Amino acid sequence: FSMCKLFTFGCQFLSLTGVILLALVAFESLFKAHLHFFAAHLYGEVEVNTSRIPTTGRIVLDGEDITRLGEDEMALVRARKLGFVFQSYQLIPTLTAEENVLLPAELAGHADAKRARDLLDQVGLSDRRDHYPVQLSGGEQQRVALARAFMNRPKILFCDEPTGNLDDDTAAAMVELIFGLNRERSTTLVMVTHNLELARRCERILRLKGGAVISDETRLAHETH
Repeated sequence: FSMCKLFTFGCQFLSLTGVILLALVAFESLFKAHLHFFAAHLYGEVEVNTSRIPTTGRIVLDGEDITRLGEDEMALVRARKLGFVFQSYQLIPTLTAEENVLLPAELAGHADAKRARDLLDQVGLSDRRDHYPVQLSGGEQQRVALARAFMNRPKILFCDEPTGNLDDDTAAAMVELIFGLNRERSTTLVMVTHNLELARRCERILRLKGGAVISDETRLAHETH
C-alpha cells in the first residue's frame, strides 16, 4: 500500500510492503484517524466518489490497484482477500454466533457451515454456536468476530485494538488466538494498537506520531515471542 490522505493538520502517509506480522502504534488520534480511513476504504465504509479517497498515492493489494474500484468490485475484493476484527466486535445482533461467522461466505456465494463450525470450535465456542450476541460475553463476542474474520481465508487480517474492550485475562487469551490462527493460516496480520507489549509480538513495528512514521523496527522471529 502507498497512499496519502490530507487532514486539517497535514498529510498522513502510509506505505506497507511484504509484511507478515505488522503492528501500527499510533500515539495520537490524528494519525489513527488516517489508519481508520485506510481500513474503512478497504472495508467499504468510504464511498469511492467522495473527497475521502486518498489525496495522493494508491492502494495496491495482491498486485491489483483497488484505490478507485466501484463498490461492487470492492465487495469482491473484501470477500476474497480481507478479514477484519474490530474493537467493538460488530456482530449482527439478529444472527447466531454460527450465522455471524458464516455470513462472509454466504455473501461471497460459497457458504460452508462445516467450516464455520470448525472455526468456532478452534476459538472454543462450539457449545455457543446457537447463541445470539446478547447472550455472549465480550470475550466470546470477540472470538466470534475472529472466527468470522478467517471464514473466507483472507490474505490480510486487519485488527483494530482487538483487545481494547476486554479484561486482562480475556485479552491475553484473545491475543494467543489471533497469533495462533495467523501462524496456522499463513495470513498477513496488520494490527493497530496503543499496547506496546502486544506490538512487540509482531515482526515489524511502525510508530506513528505527528503525521509521520517516527520509527520502523524489524524484529527477529525469536524476539516476537
